[in-house]
Amino acid sequence: MELFTIIIPIYNVEKYLEECINSVINQTYKNLDIILVNDGSQDKSLEICKQYKKSDTRINLISKTNGGLSSARNVGLENARGKYVMFLDSDDYLYNEEVVEKFINIFRTTNCDLIYGSYTGFLDESQDNIGMYIKDKRLNITNSDVVNMDNQGVLLQLYKSKSYASSAATKVYKKEVIDTNGLEFKMGIYHEDEEWTPKVIANTQKVYVFNEKFYMRRYRPESIMTTQDESKLVKRINDLLSIANWMIKYTDQNFDNIELKNTMKSYFGSFIIRSLILYKSIATEEYKNKAKQLIFQNLHLFKYMNSAKFRVINILNNLVGIDLTASFLSILLKIKTNKGDKYEG
Repeated sequence: MELFTIIIPIYNVEKYLEECINSVINQTYKNLDIILVNDGSQDKSLEICKQYKKSDTRINLISKTNGGLSSARNVGLENARGKYVMFLDSDDYLYNEEVVEKFINIFRTTNCDLIYGSYTGFLDESQDNIGMYIKDKRLNITNSDVVNMDNQGVLLQLYKSKSYASSAATKVYKKEVIDTNGLEFKMGIYHEDEEWTPKVIANTQKVYVFNEKFYMRRYRPESIMTTQDESKLVKRINDLLSIANWMIKYTDQNFDNIELKNTMKSYFGSFIIRSLILYKSIATEEYKNKAKQLIFQNLHLFKYMNSAKFRVINILNNLVGIDLTASFLSILLKIKTNKGDKYEG
């Protein structure tokens, strides 16, 4: 039986941790390498981990000083012993007990390098609201649609079908691909998955698209992606724009499918739009000025976007400036959210 690694980065999640770990240890597939990476938690998370380690020999508990999500994941990868590996955020959980069994069977029967899945989002404390405010991130293609395509063809179809999501946690990896290509998460940035996922796919030979529900993603007010801390909002803008520029260059250097190149450049170019939406949430003049300067320095990203609606936004920005454009985008986002469209955060 192949060893299957599940890496769980942990930071101050005592409220959710037992639900997360229980969803792993109760899997029907038992040959698991469970790596709990305590990233300097200051609550009772470490104590909870120690109790689980005592009762389950499959658990490897690593405790380190706080270094962020990328650091914790990288430490997990360094210690992973499995042939296959996945990540599970410590406030999320696996949908049922048969998830890993299904993944093992897919790897055995298809010899794929990567299983590309999705998630079901729910609001903290209220699973009755699943789909009311946050829809599932559904895949609009099946594996049969892409079974004869190479990795670039699959990636293009994911973009074109509006199925693409960068989350590292909704993918399952053949560990050999990560090791052979020296892949790791970029340290010290938010939105690290935006930089990680295209690089992984670029180094795979075969991708399997998995349409079944398996990953339950919790949205909570205090998480990084929902915070209104203005210094963090500025950093998110900085990191989004930096990633956009890195990945546009990476796309040119590592993909030869012209349509895919243009599609990916448009996707990363749209990070200027995401930055404008974040900018609207900043009220303090000091942080507004910092964010505005970052946006000004990256207005060239508009040229990569091939959508007519983005070209209109570019024209609007040229006419009325960043503040009014950001207000306009914020209103559009509220309208979409009220209609029930998914909020990516």
